[in-house]
Amino acid sequence: MAEANTAGGYKNRWESSLQGIDRVFIIQSKLQQDVSLLLHQIALQAAPQAAWYVHNPLQSDLLSGIVIPELKLAVIQEAAASQLSLPDKKIIKVNMESAIKPGLLAQQQARLDQLQEQIAAAKQAAYSGFADALLIHDDWERLYLPHIDFDKTNKLTEQYIQLLLGEQQPSENQSRIDDRFLGTATAKGAVDYVSQLTDDLQRYHLKGRPGSGKSTILRKLAAAAIDRGYDIEVYHCGLDPKSIDMVIIRELGFAIFDSTAPHEYKPLQEEVIIDLYELTISPNTDENIAEQAEPVSSRYAALMKTAIAQLTHASSLQDDFDAIYKQCCDYSTFNKVSLDLLQDIHQIKQASL
Repeated sequence: MAEANTAGGYKNRWESSLQGIDRVFIIQSKLQQDVSLLLHQIALQAAPQAAWYVHNPLQSDLLSGIVIPELKLAVIQEAAASQLSLPDKKIIKVNMESAIKPGLLAQQQARLDQLQEQIAAAKQAAYSGFADALLIHDDWERLYLPHIDFDKTNKLTEQYIQLLLGEQQPSENQSRIDDRFLGTATAKGAVDYVSQLTDDLQRYHLKGRPGSGKSTILRKLAAAAIDRGYDIEVYHCGLDPKSIDMVIIRELGFAIFDSTAPHEYKPLQEEVIIDLYELTISPNTDENIAEQAEPVSSRYAALMKTAIAQLTHASSLQDDFDAIYKQCCDYSTFNKVSLDLLQDIHQIKQASL
């Protein structure tokens, strides 16, 4: 994901994934579902194995855009591109709004405006809820901090830096750093794409407790990789965007990630578990702080549930908006503009062969 619904509000990291991209097609349309289908068509036609599928942060079954590195192009929905600064890119705007019938739109405009206001309000309520939940999570972390041996954590970090990165010395090569989100809270709850992103990689599962240093380990590993000149993918937490949940270095064939809820994975036989609770936290800590931790964890879960319910409400309102907007669309025009775009990208593909 290049966008996320976080405790700090809506966050957009699209620009990072556009490194090396020369052309950016921006689809101007409020028909998110239809444009998502078009994005799938483009990817299947142009690069079925090599396209990056970037998902919508509210309705994760929809696409916000695609990136095709081999063709040095990206196609992005206008809503996702609205905050981007792309001075070095060739911007091609695809005017799908030309398919909207002005007369029908005028009849529905008041209701559409109302829905947009309600969607924005529901999202803002969700962000406020996530911010409150993050404060509670900080309290949860503070319960564990006195029981963590940070000398052990630091030694463990150095051990895995050496294991994963080897003895390679600092390099003058400039790393490519792709900043993305591991996943985010969506209308359907927490969604992540760890399985798809790490399918062909050796996986290292970081297990632990709140505040046990998982993000710090990943941050130090990322810094060491950059110092050695490796290209890396850094995946941020969908709740706290300042926190890191996964680092991938494809050149070295591995991914290391926070494998705790809400993105907890059961390791396969050949995969590695790094259990910080066993390695760096005093024995019986869970039992010793259980009475204090239970109300904190319950409060955190309740706040997250309420906030996600607001995203579910926003998604329902978005569906209502889409249904009305579809009624205003001349699909013969929409399909013609879609076909023109597909032909343009086909020509780019042919020219690259």
